[in-house]
Amino acid sequence: MLETFYDYSKKQLNVHALGIVVSLSGILVIAPMLEIIDDFGITPASAGASISFMWACNTLAQYPGGRYSERLSSNLVLFVSRGVMVTGFLLLTFSSQFAMFIVGLGHIGFGYGMFEPAGIVLIHKLFDENRGRASGIRDAAVNLGSALSAVLAVSVISVAAWRNAFVPIIVLLLLVAVGGHRLNRDSYRISVVALDIPSAFSRLFRSWEMYAILFVLSVFNFIWQGSASFLPTFLQLEKSFTPFEATVAFASVFVTEMLVTPVAGMSVSGDGLSTSGSGRQGSVLSASS
Repeated sequence: MLETFYDYSKKQLNVHALGIVVSLSGILVIAPMLEIIDDFGITPASAGASISFMWACNTLAQYPGGRYSERLSSNLVLFVSRGVMVTGFLLLTFSSQFAMFIVGLGHIGFGYGMFEPAGIVLIHKLFDENRGRASGIRDAAVNLGSALSAVLAVSVISVAAWRNAFVPIIVLLLLVAVGGHRLNRDSYRISVVALDIPSAFSRLFRSWEMYAILFVLSVFNFIWQGSASFLPTFLQLEKSFTPFEATVAFASVFVTEMLVTPVAGMSVSGDGLSTSGSGRQGSVLSASS
């Protein structure tokens, strides 16, 4: 999946891809863990609402993440987003109350919401040529991280408490943040950036074609995210799968995509730029400037 470590652009792509793998391994490991419901004494509906809250925070953060990446530095936004996610995973690790667990999910969602568009801006900046291939590698990292989350869930649940699943994620994400910081050649320029939300929305909703595109993306993301997030729970509760069988089925979806996306990326023209993310979060808003 990773490109060879020859030049600055490819090194940046490798670090970014590794960050995606680690982040999504932690984000999606929550879905297969029914132990969370038992530990906090909550209903499946409450668990579903908490996951929805995380993705809602992801959605809210994407436009600011893209705006700041374009106006300041994508590397700055990537560094900050990793720090926010580390904070969220720490909160999950030490959560003794469901409210603290929710706050941790909010941090994780918001952090990854900034991370996604910043990565797209980074790839757009670094790769004038082979941009489709770079985007395919990025999407392969998305699916690898998603598949590894299932492996992590099974490994941890079989030997330890569910909170321990986030410990390696925290350590690796910190290492990725440090590595990205050391590799970065750009200065971290900090200033006030106007989000200019009304102007961005007026450009988005200027035509019926854009209305149709946004509607289709919204429905697609809703169906995909709901299916992927709760597939392990559905298979265990409704189809009598064992935790291992449900996890293998969950992982197989992303393994298949991991093999397909680099090939698809290579077929895209140099100007093509994929906007896939975890759960296929669209980046239309974050790309608006």
